Amino acid sequence: MSIETDRVWIVRRRRGARAWCPECGCQVDMIDLEAAVALAGIQPAWHSSQGHDGRPRVCLESLLKSLERREQS
Repeated sequence: MSIETDRVWIVRRRRGARAWCPECGCQVDMIDLEAAVALAGIQPAWHSSQGHDGRPRVCLESLLKSLERREQS
């Protein structure tokens, strides 16, 4: 017997934007740091950059990958 589980994350991008992530090497969805910390509950080494408004932004791809790694542990 095996059990598979899936998780769906719904991120409302009210404060999000598409931007270049130098570490991913492509355009990604970015969210602000406060939203990333609230979503993950922790603050690991996510990819980040500064938004046009000067506020820090977090690469959503790196955030979701860190959540997947945390769930697999």
